[in-house]
Amino acid sequence: MTTLSQIDADAATITRTVRIEAPRELVWAALTTPDQIARWFGQTADFPGGVHLGATGTFGWTAHGDFPVRIDAYDPTSHFAFTWGNQGEEIREDNSTTATFTLAEADGATRLTVVESGFDTLTPDAVARRAAMEDNAQGWNSELDELVAHVGALQHGSAPVADLDAGTITHSVLVAASRETTWAALVSPEAIEAWWGHPAVFPDGVAPGSLGTFEWVDHGLFPVLIETVDRPERFAFTWGELGEQQPGPTSTLVTFTLAAAGEQTVVTVVETGFENQEAAARRAAMEGNVEGWTLVLASLQRHLQVPA
Repeated sequence: MTTLSQIDADAATITRTVRIEAPRELVWAALTTPDQIARWFGQTADFPGGVHLGATGTFGWTAHGDFPVRIDAYDPTSHFAFTWGNQGEEIREDNSTTATFTLAEADGATRLTVVESGFDTLTPDAVARRAAMEDNAQGWNSELDELVAHVGALQHGSAPVADLDAGTITHSVLVAASRETTWAALVSPEAIEAWWGHPAVFPDGVAPGSLGTFEWVDHGLFPVLIETVDRPERFAFTWGELGEQQPGPTSTLVTFTLAAAGEQTVVTVVETGFENQEAAARRAAMEGNVEGWTLVLASLQRHLQVPA
């Protein structure tokens, strides 16, 4: 059952329940992985030490700035809670509320309930408190609708998102393989050639600081510098232009993030650095890579559907 946000003025809480036609494991991944959070809740989610009980970070909105966040409950795949405060301030009792998410099985789908509490400590002014609750109630109507749509897109296929101003491309897909199996496909040169189509060579192995190449057959080599190898969660590399010996000033950074979703994996790729190019070249490069990531990640999905 899906409802709109309900305000309980006496308890100073907001409650909303939505039904999501997806397993709890996938909903949990979308709810608690920073790259996924940023697809439905604001524009950024930054947790330098990872998302876990007691972790701190920020949620960011382009128009409003960054808001401090503390993780207060983390019980996969049933219970998640965070406390968030005012933009630019440390979290205190008089400037924060707590959002608690409960996930439950619902006839093959997931029933997600969010309860935001703590409005009674924000202000003694009943009118101001009611206004804050009404604002956040509308916010949860919008944000949870976006979560439902995002999870649906993961299951059924979604297009990359390109931000021309920021020079960033983001794309997420759901693959039918475990995170370990998916990781192996991302970092093994033999597997990269199988699903990406580029022969990959790394003389010093796939490790931070290693310089290698991807080959565009019949055209030449792209230099690739490995930046991050954080098994089995994050893999990043900088790649340059065709024919360069090393990635140059117009190179971009490609980051893959893997989030477990039961026996499946949500793979998110973020490509940044296009802002280093002039406007016309940036648009052309990003349009080409949007099409490229659509094809490449679809190929990864097909590759991982085939038993090893």
